Amino acid sequence: MLGSLFCSLGKALGGCDIQIPPLTYSGDMDIYEVSSILIEKFQDAPLYLPDMYYKTCSVRDMERFLAWDTTNKERYEAEAFDCDDSSWRLKGNISIKPWSSIPFFVVWTDKHALNGFISNYRKWYFIEPQTDTIQDRLDDWQGSQIRFIGG
Repeated sequence: MLGSLFCSLGKALGGCDIQIPPLTYSGDMDIYEVSSILIEKFQDAPLYLPDMYYKTCSVRDMERFLAWDTTNKERYEAEAFDCDDSSWRLKGNISIKPWSSIPFFVVWTDKHALNGFISNYRKWYFIEPQTDTIQDRLDDWQGSQIRFIGG
């Protein structure tokens, strides 16, 4: 809170660049590799992959980004700022260079909206944007059927 107060004051005076956490690219992927990973894991889910090429990162890099991002600090409010709003906000925040090249998605289930990404080990992870939890499978309350994955 105090840091954002100082940053607001700094911006008013023409300064205060917020430093995005560094990203260590760990490899390259193309749309075909990304889609094959997603289709293998979620056979029936509709996919929307907007880019032809992606850069991968480690789970540790993603943890650093999530620690920097403030989406999880927003107060939940039904309809006004709920799971879908959190998911889209986190997707928007990660859509800045250099992070915009990561295979990072909004995921809709039969009960919930959250995020996901493919790591440098070609492994899929879900991200709960309201808590910054990185997980390799859905909890029961998050649903069981993936209805849509979109970048």
